[in-house]
Amino acid sequence: MVANKILILFLLPLIIISGQSIHQKQNEIFKKGYNRLTQSTISKQNDTQFNPNKVNAIKTVFGYLPWWNYITNNYNHYPELINRIAVFSFEADSLGNLTPPPLWPWNDILNYEIMLWPLDISVIMTVTSFNGEHINGFLRNNSIKQNLIKNIKEHLGIMSGVNIDFENLKDEDKGEAIVNFMKELSDSVKKDRSGVEISFASPSYGYGLWDFKGLAEACDYLFVMCYDFYGSWSTTTGPSSPLTGAFFSVTKIFEQEYKNVPPEKLIMGVPYYGNYWKTDSPFPYAEVTPYNPDSTYNDWQDFVTYDSAYTLSTIYDKSWDNVSQTPWITWQNDRWNQVWYDDSLSLALKYNLALQKDLKGIGIWAIGYDGKREELWNLIREKFKTTSVLQIKALPNDFVLFQNYPNPFNPTTTIEYTIHTPTFGFPSREGNTRGVFTTLKVFDILGREVATLVNEYQQPGKYNVEFNVETFHQPRQGGGLTGGTSLPSGVYFYTLVVRPSASSGHVFKETKKMLFLK
Repeated sequence: MVANKILILFLLPLIIISGQSIHQKQNEIFKKGYNRLTQSTISKQNDTQFNPNKVNAIKTVFGYLPWWNYITNNYNHYPELINRIAVFSFEADSLGNLTPPPLWPWNDILNYEIMLWPLDISVIMTVTSFNGEHINGFLRNNSIKQNLIKNIKEHLGIMSGVNIDFENLKDEDKGEAIVNFMKELSDSVKKDRSGVEISFASPSYGYGLWDFKGLAEACDYLFVMCYDFYGSWSTTTGPSSPLTGAFFSVTKIFEQEYKNVPPEKLIMGVPYYGNYWKTDSPFPYAEVTPYNPDSTYNDWQDFVTYDSAYTLSTIYDKSWDNVSQTPWITWQNDRWNQVWYDDSLSLALKYNLALQKDLKGIGIWAIGYDGKREELWNLIREKFKTTSVLQIKALPNDFVLFQNYPNPFNPTTTIEYTIHTPTFGFPSREGNTRGVFTTLKVFDILGREVATLVNEYQQPGKYNVEFNVETFHQPRQGGGLTGGTSLPSGVYFYTLVVRPSASSGHVFKETKKMLFLK
């Protein structure tokens, strides 16, 4: 019996290959329900409040916001903590055409890109396909590929990033083909708009087929889906995201599968959900029959969101599994019931690993699965050392680019920034005397330079620069400046670059958005 269980645990990662990911499964489930509704029956009123005096996460915290939670207003979140909000999703068909999520555009979410908040918050466009044949066309048929890339750029709008969630790839597409696609997508998008983040939702294990190093080089970062280890396809109950384990675990993902990828390019994706089974045993890793959609009765019952699992844990027996470092719940009625999930304790251990490995950050599937509970938000505040926005403004001995004010504006706005004492790159007294070479430029949404506001050496201190759309001077082709030029309404970007000298590489560079409304 013990030998059989060990064999099952050993083979489980191979079984995962054939199982639907939670991204795909839940998207299909909720689409069936949504198709039975009319949009007139859906009320969307987001009451999320933002306090700019709260904290801003230093590490990247990436959260998928599924359309089914958005349209029902079934989510509670803190934009100052989740600084990458991924709209899930824009679905790609076989020809590379995109279908936006229901009720698109989500203007309240898109406003995060342009409001007054002096925080690093980006809205990410998630592009999905779960059909291996379709994905094969995206990667190998040039006309379909170009159509998909064109549609991605057209739908991107003011969003600051693209996350590609392609799953169920054919084996021959998991190496060079997907790497080349991501590189071509990145080059094309960034040619039109510099600064856009390109990321990929990558699997936990590559089975020798995926080139994670090459994929990371083609992207700004990878969202590693560190979940779906156990699910409807499993032959035993177990955790969706085991931190530790004899054969496979989140720890082994980063020590083995992603060991050749720079940690600053990795997001650890964690689950805000679990799985519910009926079994004949009260013990962990109880045997179950894999889910069969044609069966009239199945052992696997459903996905369970964190807030539902928390409620169950207050009613029934909650245990801790030392093998995986995760909690599970059991109770008995007609049969034994088991729910395996992640709570604040198991997530804290995973976050410790992310900090220990110095990963870029953590990611969440999915925003809203914690309901109105606060402990998981408090955990993010605790683990990812945060800095008060007001404290940032009070640091005169640093390079800081502040949000322009007013914003939106017409016709004038003010941009503030501070210059740090130039102790770098200046061995001579003359260098320290002249200060640092500073440029402040304005760009349009396509990355074209609109105005140069500052282009000179400056001493340490705090500066205020006015940008007036009626009197600014545009760069003239071949040198010099033109007179004032009328600008259309829309989103613009301003970039502060600080260099030791006019010809040397930058030591500080930051870009922020602003909105001009006539």
